[in-house]
Amino acid sequence: MTTTWKPVVAVTMSVLALWALAEAAGPAPAAAQRLVVAGSPPTHEATLPHQGSMSQKLPTRVVFEYLTDVDPTTWDYERPMLAERWQMSPDARTWTFFLRKGVQFHENWGEMTAEDVKFSFELLMGKDAIATTTPQWRKLIERIDVIDRHTVRLQLKSPDPDVLFELSSAREVQIVPKKYIESVGIEKASQKPIGTGPYRMVEWRRGELMRYEAVDKHWRVTPQFKELVYRFVPEDATRVAMLRTGEADIIELPRTLKKDVETAGFEARRALWPGIVAFGVMGGQYMKDRPTYNAKAPWLDRRVREAINLAVNRKALIEHLFLGEAQAATVPIIPSWVKEYNNPAWKPYPYDPDRAKKLMAEAGYPNGFTVEWRAYPLPGVPELVSVSEALQIDLAKIGVKLDLKLTELQTIRPHYRDRKLAGIGFLHRTGIPPDPATHLAVFYTAGGIVGTVELPEIEDLFARLRQTADPKERAKILRSVGDIVYNGYHVIPIVDLYALFGVNQKKVGAWKTTGYYSFTHLEYAQKR
Repeated sequence: MTTTWKPVVAVTMSVLALWALAEAAGPAPAAAQRLVVAGSPPTHEATLPHQGSMSQKLPTRVVFEYLTDVDPTTWDYERPMLAERWQMSPDARTWTFFLRKGVQFHENWGEMTAEDVKFSFELLMGKDAIATTTPQWRKLIERIDVIDRHTVRLQLKSPDPDVLFELSSAREVQIVPKKYIESVGIEKASQKPIGTGPYRMVEWRRGELMRYEAVDKHWRVTPQFKELVYRFVPEDATRVAMLRTGEADIIELPRTLKKDVETAGFEARRALWPGIVAFGVMGGQYMKDRPTYNAKAPWLDRRVREAINLAVNRKALIEHLFLGEAQAATVPIIPSWVKEYNNPAWKPYPYDPDRAKKLMAEAGYPNGFTVEWRAYPLPGVPELVSVSEALQIDLAKIGVKLDLKLTELQTIRPHYRDRKLAGIGFLHRTGIPPDPATHLAVFYTAGGIVGTVELPEIEDLFARLRQTADPKERAKILRSVGDIVYNGYHVIPIVDLYALFGVNQKKVGAWKTTGYYSFTHLEYAQKR
């Protein structure tokens, strides 16, 4: 695959030209009141919580609110937000939430109530919902009871002591107004999302930007920046040029351009947590009763999966593509700092191309094979396509030729949801939750939305998990899932890494972000 640089250069020059004009004209009067962030486009551009993937919700985080909050400094996700307090039954099957009174939806759509919470769940579990964790909510929720105007109760089909994380701002149960959506319909509500957040949307140009205005005297935080503009900019160099020219104040920054930004006098700011895991998926590891199961997929042989993992030079990837700002992943989806999941026995797979060649020969592939490989960029890991190109070089050394096809997540997403990628590989990334259970289920179960690994023994473990509320037993079960994935070489762990941002520190002061996928907590960004 070749990289086409001309459009990037053209866009960059255009931005530089705009910079020159802006310099000549002087700063716009409202510039000090406006915070402009530039990041990779969402994988599926939509606004309502049930309409897409996690990254789709990044730009609208400031519009909606959640039952619980996440502290960017401590990752504590048991902080009140729309729920002031809650009660869990001893068996972790019944959760009662007591809602904050007086919180208003934007544009006079009334007070947020228990009916809105119930409606938000029903939308998320509805037949048209395609959100990342929709299958898990459908499997988990028995019913939702409105106790009174400010009390709502979730009755679960199985114990879940970690449900607070799934309800938090790190995930996706954004509370939407029942009255508004029922009045105007889903399509119109999608065009003009209404929430209770500290910013309200005032403009949406598809493929270009979302613009917001701060809500005065918001119950939680009144943003210091009166206007927030979230710009979708796929090209790394263009985002850097925008920072240099003042077109953007905070940008998603690839590690390869960190020095460029610092040399230009700007700050390269890390997220507070290593919040992202990048990994490779060898498609087709499905249950044998799947209509799309293909026994000819070469990596159904464990020796092939091991060979591929031994052929990946992770040290070189970290040094050259991530410039040392990453650590080798062991068992992906959840990194080592989540103690409830990690097994210290898991170590990064070694780089051993000689043994990899022997394994390929033993598996009946002495001359290797060719497979299709999909590559696409994702927020938080702008290097993801470059990693695919590096894998293409590494794996060619053991005869595995990657037929690299550049695509977009919204194109490939229906295929991995429907388990139609047998024999096709791709790189993916995920944010890191401190609660691993539901997150693992997304990737490692037959009901999960990302068709990564399906195995009967893992299904059995998750069935046990759903029957216990004991934290120690749950951790033991989750580590058993990890043991199966690790010892079977079922995925290709790449790196755990911090999200990196370029910041105009002359305009933006304190801003703490978890880096969960990309920008978070923008409503708390301080003016310099």
